[in-house]
Amino acid sequence: DLTAYSIILGICEDRLPFLIDLANPAPGALLVAADQNSGKTRLLKSLLASAIYLNSPDEVAFYIISKFPWQFNELEQSDHCQGSYPAHEKETLRELVIELAAMVDERKQAAPHGPAILLVIDDLHTFLLNIDEQTFSSLYWLIRHGPRSRIWTIAALSTQLSEQFDERFLAAFRTRLIGKIDDRK
Repeated sequence: DLTAYSIILGICEDRLPFLIDLANPAPGALLVAADQNSGKTRLLKSLLASAIYLNSPDEVAFYIISKFPWQFNELEQSDHCQGSYPAHEKETLRELVIELAAMVDERKQAAPHGPAILLVIDDLHTFLLNIDEQTFSSLYWLIRHGPRSRIWTIAALSTQLSEQFDERFLAAFRTRLIGKIDDRK
């Protein structure tokens, strides 16, 4: 049964969709870590396409941050998309993350209202290189506490770069999908 406030993460062995219920904070923020050129961006695009397909813009909205925002052009046309930003626009990224962190605080005061919001970061490494300490702290807050207020961070990271991060930061993503390419031929 496909329900509102859901996104499709993949397909199970029984051919049924594997859903993430955006009204249930238990899974927490989602980190997709895999080898370079393994399909991380394609998975993020698929998640967003499922958000559009399964939900009205009043139920799920999203922001996209990417080193190559043109890869998300077709999704930007949706009413669900609240903005798409290049990963190098420091001030814009700062304002967005701080605004979403403040929204978590507002929503904590009462039952969450408004749409579930997805902050999708394609290439977390590049994003983190372009933010200041306050933005990093606000992002960490979003990752840890956002899902309880229906504000979800979904990020992709190349596994080769994951060793550069503090384990506590990566552990803040409660759901982690780890991929590897066995044969690069």
